[in-house]
Amino acid sequence: MSEGYPLFHAETAHAWHHRTSPELAKCARSGALVLLPVYTFTRHKPEWPLDAEEWMGGRVLRQALDTDEAEAGPEDSRFLVLPPLRHCPAQDAGQAFALDLITGSRLLEDLLRSVSQSGFKRVVLLHAHPLLADWLDCVLRDVRLETGLDLYRIGLDGLGLDFLDIATLTQLTACLAEGDEEVNPLVKSAGTHLLSLLHQIERHRFPQFWGDA
Repeated sequence: MSEGYPLFHAETAHAWHHRTSPELAKCARSGALVLLPVYTFTRHKPEWPLDAEEWMGGRVLRQALDTDEAEAGPEDSRFLVLPPLRHCPAQDAGQAFALDLITGSRLLEDLLRSVSQSGFKRVVLLHAHPLLADWLDCVLRDVRLETGLDLYRIGLDGLGLDFLDIATLTQLTACLAEGDEEVNPLVKSAGTHLLSLLHQIERHRFPQFWGDA
């Protein structure tokens, strides 16, 4: 499961970095929704790889986008996905490659400013570690005031994948053991929930912070 780090865990049609400048400009004019996955390299369990958050979050995101493409068609996709933000302020002693709070905040602020400068109006941050929520909320409020971006946060814990819940960790261990061959029911359910929330955001019927449900 840890055979390198692609910039994006789904079809390249959704990937920001596979678009040309004219294509990005067209996406911005059409009101495309930008998604920024946020993961940490954390030792949640001794037997897990450090990239477990990205492994799980990437599959949930891919499930949502694949379902949307099957329903709407590849030409009608309204979502663009940025390469994941993998380096965040430390949440616990088991986190590797962590940044200090100021550096992490400036990095995220610069990423979101760049999205705004490219003409996009709405960004959804999908994060895996529940303890990132407070930090993200603070940064998003500041960037929203500065840029006018509509910013949303969705935590995997709000989709039924809580990395701090013992019972959920047991289920996630089974998901990790299955690999890529099959879509685990837990992942499928989370992907369906995520897509529903993204559709609500498109219709402007969604609270800007989601993760504690």
